[in-house]
Amino acid sequence: MASILSILDYANIDRIRIERREGTVKEGRRKVQRTVFDLHVIGSTADGTSYGDRIDTSRRVNAN
Repeated sequence: MASILSILDYANIDRIRIERREGTVKEGRRKVQRTVFDLHVIGSTADGTSYGDRIDTSRRVNAN
């Protein structure tokens, strides 16, 4: 993870967490239950203020 952050020059990222959960996603015209992942990114500014963001990945991802 440190190598990736270094390449991307994201020095203000303190922590990244992936949360696995069950969620409802669209599959064609149907809604089905699938495992989905949320990406949590926690960072801080130069003055020490913390912030967080969550990226919802409930779209279907093909794992080949």
